[in-house]
Amino acid sequence: MEHSMALKIIKNVEKYREAAKLEINVLEKLADKDPDGVHLCVKMLDWFDYHGHMCIAFEMLGLSVFDFL
Repeated sequence: MEHSMALKIIKNVEKYREAAKLEINVLEKLADKDPDGVHLCVKMLDWFDYHGHMCIAFEMLGLSVFDFL
């Protein structure tokens, strides 16, 4: 089975990494408070660190901006 997802990659720069950690924290709290997605917030599927770059996987909601244009 094929799954599509959106991947946000945050550059390995300390201030960006810290902002990404805050974003991940908020997304985890949103998921805890709204597990059924009633409030229609984007869902973070997972996150990981790749050679210092923070990567956040999201559900695919539609076309990328590039494809849309």
